[in-house]
Amino acid sequence: MNKDYRLPLHLLTVMWVGGVCVAALVWGAYPATLALAVSMGGAGVIRFVVPEHVLPYLRGRTCDAAILVGFAIFLLLLSPWADMYMLS
Repeated sequence: MNKDYRLPLHLLTVMWVGGVCVAALVWGAYPATLALAVSMGGAGVIRFVVPEHVLPYLRGRTCDAAILVGFAIFLLLLSPWADMYMLS
């Protein structure tokens, strides 16, 4: 991977996680969980489509994409229970 891409991708990841955290504080856990699941699924599809050398990877393109999409499906299935308990 070209080192020129690393900083923007890391900043984008930090903004993504921060956006999900802000969504959880503003709108609640259920919409934030849905947003996280949809964005993880999108990231998995992008990871599978984009060539190998463009994005950072751990094990390989197919494995990374399968893990992201698998966790996205898992979060989508569990998201209805996100707002079940209040922590106040």
